[in-house]
Amino acid sequence: GKKFGMQLLDDSIMDLLNKGWISPDEAYAKANDKGKFRPFLKTPPSDFTDA
Repeated sequence: GKKFGMQLLDDSIMDLLNKGWISPDEAYAKANDKGKFRPFLKTPPSDFTDA
């Protein structure tokens, strides 16, 4: 796991987002767990459902 230097794709995407290197829209588009990135979006994505 992480103690061996491994990290999830979403962790890397979040790091890039926090550094300002990618936009929230780019982060959401590439993320596996899109729910982690929805709060950063200015408008809800077209595939968003509240069900």
